[in-house]
Amino acid sequence: MVRAPIRRDLQGYALWGAFASPATAMAGITAFPPGHVGRLEPGQPLRLFPFASPLDRPPTAAEAERPAAIEAAVAGVRQRLTAAVQRQTIGEVPVGAFLSGGLDSGILAALLRQASGGPVRTLSVGFRGLPGAVDESERALASSRHLGTDHTAVVLGVDDFDSCIDDFLAAIDQPSIDGFNTYLVSRAASSAGLKVAFSGLGADEVFAGYGQFAQLQASLGAPEGSVRFGRLPVQLLRRWGQEGRAYRRRGLSAALDLRQIPFSGVPASLKWRLVAGRLESVAGQPTDLTALARLELQGYLRDTLLRDTDAVSMHHGLEVRVPYLDGELVRYCLSLPGAWHLAEGPKTLLRRACAHHLPAAVLAAPKSGFNLPLGPWLLGRPRFAPARIVRLLRPHGVRRASVLAAWAYLRANPARWQPYWRWVVLAEWLERTA
Repeated sequence: MVRAPIRRDLQGYALWGAFASPATAMAGITAFPPGHVGRLEPGQPLRLFPFASPLDRPPTAAEAERPAAIEAAVAGVRQRLTAAVQRQTIGEVPVGAFLSGGLDSGILAALLRQASGGPVRTLSVGFRGLPGAVDESERALASSRHLGTDHTAVVLGVDDFDSCIDDFLAAIDQPSIDGFNTYLVSRAASSAGLKVAFSGLGADEVFAGYGQFAQLQASLGAPEGSVRFGRLPVQLLRRWGQEGRAYRRRGLSAALDLRQIPFSGVPASLKWRLVAGRLESVAGQPTDLTALARLELQGYLRDTLLRDTDAVSMHHGLEVRVPYLDGELVRYCLSLPGAWHLAEGPKTLLRRACAHHLPAAVLAAPKSGFNLPLGPWLLGRPRFAPARIVRLLRPHGVRRASVLAAWAYLRANPARWQPYWRWVVLAEWLERTA
C-alpha cells in the first residue's frame, strides 16, 4: 500500500485539535464533503452532486409556523424527539444506549425503552485508580434502575489506557484530540455484545448546552457597553465577568475562543484566517443563538465529534445512532427563539419536554461530560515524555516551545491534559504512519 505524504500545514490541527473538513492529515487527499453523492465512471474524474442538508432544507408548513408560546415549543420538542427515537430504533438487531449519568443520554434511554416496549441494554463507563476522575457511573446506575434497563457498568484503569493506545491510533484514521473516550466506550459496548447504540451527541449544539450559548445570549441582552479589551480571549475576560465585551466586539468569533487549544504555536495572523474559515458556515447570518448553533454543528461537531465517533465505533463493529441530530428535530429547534432554550438555564426546552423520565439526582447534577482523566497517565509514562514528543514532531515543523509549554501546563494542572494530548496523539500517529 502506497501512503500519501503527511501534509505539512498542521496549523489547523494545532489550533482546533482536529483537521477541519475538507482537509485531512494526508497531503493531496481531501475528505468526501458532507451533503454530497459521488459518481465515478471509467476514465472520468469523480463528479460530486450536492443535496440539501437538514439545515438548508426549506421548512415544511408545520415547521414554518413558529409556536406562540414556550409551552407549545416544549410540546413540539417532545413530539419530534420521540419520533426521531422511534425512527432510529428500527433495525435487525436490538438498539442499546450509552448511559453517562447525565440528562441527554438518560432521556434517550427512556425514550428508547418506551419505543421498544420492554427492557433495553445500557452501558456506562467508570474509572478506578485515577485521581481526579469525574465518574458518573453511580448516576448512570441510578438512571438505569429508574428506567428498568439491562445495564452493564464497565470500569477502566490505567492498564486499559496502556493496552488500548496503539489500537486507538490505528482506529482513528487521522489525529484528533477527542476520540479516545469514544473509542473506549465503543470497545466496551462491542465487548458487551451491542451492535447498535444511541449516543447523546448533538444535544449540546441543538439545545444550547455549551457555556458559549449563555455567554452570547447575555451579551445580546445587555445594553450597549464598552468593547474595550474585547479582543482578549473569552477565557481571560471571564475571570472578571466581562466576556460580553468579546461577544459585542467580535460576535461569533468570540465563541470560537473556547474551541481553540492553548499553546498551538499558530501565529496571530494565521489564527485569524483559520477562525474566518470556520465563520464562513454562518456568513451573512445575524449574530444570534441560531447562528452559533449552526457554527457548532458545522464545525466542532462535524469535524471532531462525529468524525471521531464514526471512525472508532466502526473499528469495533458498532453502529452509533444520534437521534438529537434528526433533521426534523434540528430544523425545528433552530427555528425557535434563542431565549427559550435558556429560559431556565441550558437545555430548558429539552428538560421541560422530557425530564419527567429521569430521577431527581440526575436532574440536579451539574453538567460534567465524559472526560477521561488522562493527566496522571500521561505524566507517569516515559513514552509520552516531552523529549520524545519534541523529537517526533520536529521534522513536521511543530515548535519545541509549543510542546514544552503544553507539558508545563499539564504538570501544573493534570486535569488540563488536552493541550499536551494534542501533541502526543499527533506524534504517535505520525510515527505509525511514517
